[in-house]
Amino acid sequence: MEFKNLGRNFQELGFCMMELGLCLARICDKAIGGNELEQSLLDSCAVKGRLIHYHSHSDALLLKQLERSRATSKRRANNIKLLQGSESNSIARDANSSRIHSNLWQQWHYDYGIFSVLTTPLFILPSYSETSKTEDSFPASCFDECPSPTGHTCLQIYDPNKKRAIMVRAPPESFIIQVGESADIISKGKLRSTLHSVHRLSKFEKLSRETFVVFL
Repeated sequence: MEFKNLGRNFQELGFCMMELGLCLARICDKAIGGNELEQSLLDSCAVKGRLIHYHSHSDALLLKQLERSRATSKRRANNIKLLQGSESNSIARDANSSRIHSNLWQQWHYDYGIFSVLTTPLFILPSYSETSKTEDSFPASCFDECPSPTGHTCLQIYDPNKKRAIMVRAPPESFIIQVGESADIISKGKLRSTLHSVHRLSKFEKLSRETFVVFL
């Protein structure tokens, strides 16, 4: 079975990424003096692994329509009863529905941990068999892995010196490590946390993105 050992494989990958983060912490400690970064990682007991799926633009539109439909049904059932905090929720929905950030899979932000260790992303496109196209009005889709259409990871970081965003490139089957706010504080600014976002490729509406992240 294709996914029989999926959980164990991700666990082994997560431990490998944790060890990579610890090795980097030792190197940074040696460079800046002390052993606070490595010791903080060992003492934190707060490691989290997440498999992150970035919906294609087409899927995101369908999900948004479904969410609006459910919200409308709920308002009707409650006789348009105003809930506490509805004003702030409305503002958030308006901001998210605007096209100001429509080219981003994930908004600009800092990670709050010490390091974030990421796999290079997988990009996936749906594919349909010729049989399903002709015999089924609602064909079941399967998905094919594809290389990045632009050659970069879609992860972008902000360079405060150049005052512009830079697209991150990485070879397949490699890791990307980002510095979080905790490392910035522990190192007294010798390590700088990375402001970053994930760029959506607007010309590829059916393209989705997958990555596995270990937050240290």
